[in-house]
Amino acid sequence: ETHQLIELNYEQIKNFSGNALEVQSKHGRVFLVMSQSGYKALNKYQRSTLEGFYDKILYTDLKTIEAYGGGSARCLLLELF
Repeated sequence: ETHQLIELNYEQIKNFSGNALEVQSKHGRVFLVMSQSGYKALNKYQRSTLEGFYDKILYTDLKTIEAYGGGSARCLLLELF
């Protein structure tokens, strides 16, 4: 009742679409942070669904980290509460 499932296919997982993190600004705005390859691998419906939950989806090119580091956006961020 409180969540919506967004299924990812193998190609999307391989492109780090699931390696994302929700963050909140000090002003209460909520964002989803992910890599550019992860964002581009999502289809229009998935992007639209996610955009309904967040003020903005923030993404950037992390291809070097993804190719050589074995991780992506979520791995680069520290979660503080």
